Order: sequence, then structure tokens, then C-alpha cells
Amino acid sequence: MNTRTFVIGTLAIGLLLYAGSAVWAADKPIVIRYADHGSISKYVVRANTMKAFGDEVEKRSGGRVKFEYNWSESLCKAKDAPDAVRTGVADASIIVTVYYPPKFPAWTVVDVAGIFDPYAVGMAMWELNDTEPAFQKTLDSLNARMLLPTPLGETVLFFRKPVTKLKDIKGLKVRAIGSEADFINGVGGVPVPLPHPEVFLAVQRGTIDGVVGFPPSAMSYGYHEITTHWLRGIPGNFCLMVMINKDTWNKIPKDLQQMMNEVARGMAKSHAEATLKNDNDICDQQKARGAKITNVSQEDTNTWKGLYAPLLTKWKADMSARGIDGDKILQKYTDLTKKYGAKY
Repeated sequence: MNTRTFVIGTLAIGLLLYAGSAVWAADKPIVIRYADHGSISKYVVRANTMKAFGDEVEKRSGGRVKFEYNWSESLCKAKDAPDAVRTGVADASIIVTVYYPPKFPAWTVVDVAGIFDPYAVGMAMWELNDTEPAFQKTLDSLNARMLLPTPLGETVLFFRKPVTKLKDIKGLKVRAIGSEADFINGVGGVPVPLPHPEVFLAVQRGTIDGVVGFPPSAMSYGYHEITTHWLRGIPGNFCLMVMINKDTWNKIPKDLQQMMNEVARGMAKSHAEATLKNDNDICDQQKARGAKITNVSQEDTNTWKGLYAPLLTKWKADMSARGIDGDKILQKYTDLTKKYGAKY
């Protein structure tokens, strides 16, 4: 074999190997490792929405994009979720911004604005994400982007003691985090910051008397069994979203990125409807078990809403210190939620 023949043969073999590896790489799915501090169950709508989103993406992509689900803090702790996504320990994770307000300053408008409607909240989050630099800057600093907003449903106050109105909370120790603590202080309670996995034992042992939470959380963490009095109709919502690492996102072909965005936005209505139905179903079940469930009076609703004024003043001052126009963000968020049907 002469040198020319040997070189051509070697190049041909190399091209065949390269083509084969390219085909293999193209066939190999992009696996997105998803982290969640909660569990998957029929009561946790946000987790079911995420799973439905992942299943639909896998179906529409023909298996080119898949999700690997890591529930119950099996991949990272809730407190570490933003940094886990930033560093790529997790490709994506559920984020509850109230757990880390310094990391998500503008996003906390959802936590302090007192607007409940989960559909209106979710759609407003999309528009703010797309149009407001303060929201984009936050995610850029974490090497991330929003993949799917999953707002919660109604806030409920859960107690192991007879509590049927806000005045009954005076002097009671109540699990509350972030802005929740300001509200509990405002009605004379004593806020106690606890992560949700510690709530059941705290209630059981009498370390705390009550919890600011949500019906699915009560079911998931078991304190629905030991709280006998529930107060419904508390105004407000929390900012929850699935966040994905930008490097992971950029590995996904553009056509699939567009499809994933369409799937995510298309789930806003079904997520909201499932959330509201789930809240009502849980409360009906608890009534059947003998729990006393009370809708707060209009007087108490007005009392709670009145606590938003000083909270918003403090929030705007914090935004200003960070170079963010809090007045503008709050007004735009309010206008957007009205646009999508929120009632005040």
C-alpha cells in the first residue's frame, strides 16, 4: 500500500467514525435533572404540573428532551436550590423566592402585593420576565432562566387550638417566613421561622400553635392530621417557578426551546384550575374529618389587607436601595394581574 492510499483510507475511516459519533450524539437525548424539595402526590399540584410539562416536552420532542425527577431534596436541599441550578448541580429546580429574598428582589413583588388568583399571577410573571430588566438581571446573575411559573393557591392559617378569627391569634406562636412574619406580627402573633419538613413535629410537640401555609403543604407534610382549625380566605400568593440553568438551556435546539416555551405558557390555565379545585377538595376532606374550617370575615380580610401598606413601603425602600424602581414594578404587576382577570 502506497502512502497516498494509506492517507485516503485513514481519512475515510475517520470520516465514518465522525459521522457515526455525530449520529449517536444527535440520537442521545438531553436529560434535564430536576430537583424538588417536595414530593410528587395528588395533592401537590405544582409538582404534578411540572411532571405533566416534562411528559409533554418529551412527547413533542420525540424523546430528544427528557426530565429526570429528584423529589424530596434527594438532589439538593431547598435552601441550596438557586446555587444548585447556577452551578449545574441541578439542571432545573423549583424555586420559592420567599426563601431567598436577597437573590430574587424584584420577583418578591408576588409575595408582597396581596394578589391571589393563580392564573393572573402566573401570566403576570411571564410578562414581567419577558419585559422587565430587573427580573432578567436576577436570573442572569444565577446563570438561569425561568422555565415554568407554578403559583400556589390560597393561603390558609392552620391551628391546633380554637381559632376562628384573627383576634384569636394574639400571643400564639405561628410558623411564618418572609413577609408572612410581618402579617403574624401585625395581628398580635409570634412568628416562628421553620422549614416545612419541621412543621409537623413542632405542631405536635406544641413548639408552635399554628402555621401559615397552603392546603397541599398541610397534606404533604402531615400537619392536616393535627391542626383542627383552619382559616381560609387570606389574601396573597407566593412566587414559585421552575428555573433552568442557562448552559443546559442553550444545549437544547432552538425549535425545541420554542416548543417548551409554548407548552409552559399553555399550562397556565390548567395549573390554576387544578390548584383551586385541589384547595377546595382538601378543605372538603378536612371538614369530613371533623376539622373546623372558617372563611375569614370581611372585617378580618380588611384587617389583613391593611397590613400590606407598611409591608409595601418597606419593600419599595428595599428595591430603591438595590437600584430597582419598586413603584413601577408594583404598578405593572398590579395592572398585569388585572389584565388576566384578578379581582380586588
